[in-house]
Amino acid sequence: LEEVLNIIAQLDPQEFEIQSAKVVSNLVTLFKSENFYPQTLGIFYPIPGEVNCLNLKVLGSLAFPVFDEDSNDMEFKSSSLSELKTINAFGKEFKVPCKSSQIVEPDIILIPGVAFDESGHRLGRGKGYYDRYLTNRKKKEPLKIGVCFNQQLQESIPCEQHDQVMDFVVTAKKVIKV
Repeated sequence: LEEVLNIIAQLDPQEFEIQSAKVVSNLVTLFKSENFYPQTLGIFYPIPGEVNCLNLKVLGSLAFPVFDEDSNDMEFKSSSLSELKTINAFGKEFKVPCKSSQIVEPDIILIPGVAFDESGHRLGRGKGYYDRYLTNRKKKEPLKIGVCFNQQLQESIPCEQHDQVMDFVVTAKKVIKV
């Protein structure tokens, strides 16, 4: 975990932009080739060290995660980029939908992580928000797409029984169907 975080921390801002643009391009290709037209796309506002997928254009609406530090729960709320507000949580700055935004269940979710492997395993930041969210869905399970920089794709990731496996992992170099 620390090793991957150190590698990502050493990338310059231009490399972040270049790889993020390539990830978005690969997502567009994936959505077209698989005929993915989400009504609601679960997306995240990137913190430092995460791929920026905000340039991805979809016909449906966007939904962003909202975290509850006390209950360790997460939900998605419908929001446009311009409606997001800045909050501080976990010692970082996040942009999230406002409290009055509607709770939704996205049909496709783009999921960040510290590292992924080609079997779809994901190493998150240790709080288990996405794993719990995906386990407790009321409707059908959303399509899970892990997005990461090339350097975050590892040979294997340690996984536990509660860890959710991605359906796809998308990097700047490739799209992996699990």
